Amino acid sequence: MSPRRRLPRRSGGWALPSAALVVAVLAVTTATSGASLSGATSNAGNAFSADRPGRYLHAYSQATDPAGLTGYAVRAGSSPVVPAAAGVDATLAANLGGYKNTTASLSRLLVVSPASPLPAGVSSVTVRIALGADPATGLQPLTSVTFAPAGGTGTCGGTSVTLVPGNRCQVNLTLTTVNRAGINVSGTQYVPTVYLLANFTGYAGSGLDYAVPVKVYDGTGSGPD
Repeated sequence: MSPRRRLPRRSGGWALPSAALVVAVLAVTTATSGASLSGATSNAGNAFSADRPGRYLHAYSQATDPAGLTGYAVRAGSSPVVPAAAGVDATLAANLGGYKNTTASLSRLLVVSPASPLPAGVSSVTVRIALGADPATGLQPLTSVTFAPAGGTGTCGGTSVTLVPGNRCQVNLTLTTVNRAGINVSGTQYVPTVYLLANFTGYAGSGLDYAVPVKVYDGTGSGPD
């Protein structure tokens, strides 16, 4: 054990660091580490640059929908028939099955809903959809992804919605494997990504997002897992 360091002694007692020095050291330490002294219970007013998406938004498949909603999009060619999507929030993923040289529209691939209650100071969440191409080929078989009402209240449509607790929107999509910029290579499985990008007033950071991989097989049957 190393010897304890002793403070220099002044006449009449030990020399203590000044209050100004303590404040300066604390300020430098906080700025260097990126830590906040305000805690992690509220993110209003742009207090943090990153947070957990599950505090603000949930994304459900049929098996995880707390409202018990059915009628979700199914995996083509599956027997017995199973929903295309599985999981919840960050574990959500979808396999649409086989679509050979065709165009198809699917309703209710998944459902999004704000956390209830939302953190203090947050009254609503805005969710935007973005698409990422298949990383292996650079191709995109998903031609349209939009919101629609899902048995809840609120207005759902287009690629961006603002939701309050109790609102529920489903995600619908259109795909094509008809020959288009390299699409229609029989036997190819594409894995594009549907991004659900969440934000709220006063938040200018990142990280409130879900990335949902969506498998599309250019072929017959249910396609590879």
